[in-house]
Amino acid sequence: MMRIAICTPYPVNIKIAGGGAVIVRYLVDALSSQNIEVVLWLCRDYLAPVDVKMNTKTIDTPEYWEFFGLPPQMAFSLKKFAPKDFTKLREDTMELQSQNPIDAVIIFSPVTPGLWAMELAESLKIPYILTLLDYSFLCPTFTRYNYKGGFCEGVISEADCLKCSLAKVPNSKVPLFQILQNLPTAFKSWLWRKNNFLFSGIGRYHAGSLSLRNERKKDIENLFKKSAAVIYQTVIMQEQFAKAGWRHHNEHIQCYGIPLAEKAEKLVTYQDPVIKFVYLSRPTPEWGIDFLLDTWITYFSEHIDRQLTILSPNVLSLVAKRPEWQGLKNIIFSEEMIQGRVAEFHSQFHVLILPAQWQGIIALTSLEALAHGTAVIEPDLGGLSGYNLDENCGVKTYEWRNSNSLKIAIDELCVDRQQLSRLLHNACQVKTTQNWGALYTDIFSSM
Repeated sequence: MMRIAICTPYPVNIKIAGGGAVIVRYLVDALSSQNIEVVLWLCRDYLAPVDVKMNTKTIDTPEYWEFFGLPPQMAFSLKKFAPKDFTKLREDTMELQSQNPIDAVIIFSPVTPGLWAMELAESLKIPYILTLLDYSFLCPTFTRYNYKGGFCEGVISEADCLKCSLAKVPNSKVPLFQILQNLPTAFKSWLWRKNNFLFSGIGRYHAGSLSLRNERKKDIENLFKKSAAVIYQTVIMQEQFAKAGWRHHNEHIQCYGIPLAEKAEKLVTYQDPVIKFVYLSRPTPEWGIDFLLDTWITYFSEHIDRQLTILSPNVLSLVAKRPEWQGLKNIIFSEEMIQGRVAEFHSQFHVLILPAQWQGIIALTSLEALAHGTAVIEPDLGGLSGYNLDENCGVKTYEWRNSNSLKIAIDELCVDRQQLSRLLHNACQVKTTQNWGALYTDIFSSM
């Protein structure tokens, strides 16, 4: 039996976690369906001396190797900037590898675990596979947050970009970190998140001067080429990487999958007097909630033939600060938890709206919606439509960031009920976890 490690910050036993943890749980299921034993390489987001230890599996969690002192914000080369720490990390991991070896590592979204995971696998001669979930890998062309803490789409001047916080610890801060390592873990964890002087979260992916970012890009490109395989989510994402000069000899297009699920009986039909739309995502601008609500309020606030439900964590506190979002007749705000009853939830809706501003990303929520017979409206950024290359898969697109285009897409489904009927009929499960796992089996067999 093969033993495969998934490098991720997400423990799979946290059942109420967000999209990343859900995807990792599904990936564990996908590999297990192919008779592959899964180990987790867990990187923890708090200050600690660099260390790694092995924990045995439980009923809810596979075996995991826990990496301390290697936060997701470590975007630069550990081998280069902290050679002593890297040497210790390598020696400790080599000891675990000699006791209970793994055959390969899947690095789930390389920008999240950081470069150290690729450096470590490469130094131990363990094949590693990269799964690319967005364009942050190509930074600084694509970025997320600017120095003011606002969402950054990569279209800002270099002068502004240079003001972004450094994501590597400068030498002047090393003594302070040594002192902090002796503090209680709980206090360190709190201080880590509260003090931007130590590590600024807004600079975690693209921080530093132009020369420093280019150095990181060169390092990561070298590790990119040494990987055993690269998995893109969509054709468009692969094309964008190719345009930037990033090509790999073993590339694949593969969206993540979802488990086979019992479908609850749909409680809505295309003939209903009110078409029910739903937004399932974070209540932040980069996930499109402002754009969606501004569009809805501008065009549909008085329409009685459509209703929008915003289901998002902590959204009610956000609504309390936005008077223009309050008292709307055809918008419902909710913080309801739907884990464990996704099918029941989707039985109540016709269409999921995905206004996210992440170029090329495919939302797990969209796949789940299709699996349960809910149509999807998404921006034309190469998401589900780019993956399927099939306009009849239950997905309708609109021009990204174009309010009028989104308005037309919504209007058409409310007016042209035959079009809505076709989308609902064609909504289908895009990729099961079993089929998803088969891709990795094919890659592993060719290594």
